[in-house]
Amino acid sequence: MALKNCRECGEEVSDKAKVCPHCGINHPVTNIGIGGMIILGVFAMVIYKAVVGTNGASDGSVAPVAIDPKVQAQNEVKLKKWSMEKSGFGTVLVVSGVITNASKFPVKDPVINCTVSARSGTELGRISGTLYEGIAPAEDHRFQRLMIPGLHSQADSVACRVASVEVM
Repeated sequence: MALKNCRECGEEVSDKAKVCPHCGINHPVTNIGIGGMIILGVFAMVIYKAVVGTNGASDGSVAPVAIDPKVQAQNEVKLKKWSMEKSGFGTVLVVSGVITNASKFPVKDPVINCTVSARSGTELGRISGTLYEGIAPAEDHRFQRLMIPGLHSQADSVACRVASVEVM
């Protein structure tokens, strides 16, 4: 007979007790025994194999996971060193800057997505424009005067990023 802590009140109770003498809870100590330990171990192994698995490798080793080139390129193409100005009676956003393609894939047609905010910080909306040009891998591509219509008349600040690209 061993003393263990009650699962309800935390007081020491015999592991054979049916009721805790301190708080009155039924079965105050949980004993899973050797059979429970075996079942728990098998269950843990099944979960481990399901989560980690072998990714299709026949020798049991973990095969590298193939990453979709478009997803990889979208994660590694960034808008850097950009500037903006208003045009067209303040309704057209003109963006110039550098797009960096840090991926190993040539890409084309990057979509520049801009979030427009008022002086108060309230988001007024999002506008986007497509730069119909190709960008080689590991290239910094300079562009000028991408015109994006639909700028809100009360726009005070703009934050832009590359939203998507096509892999060539």
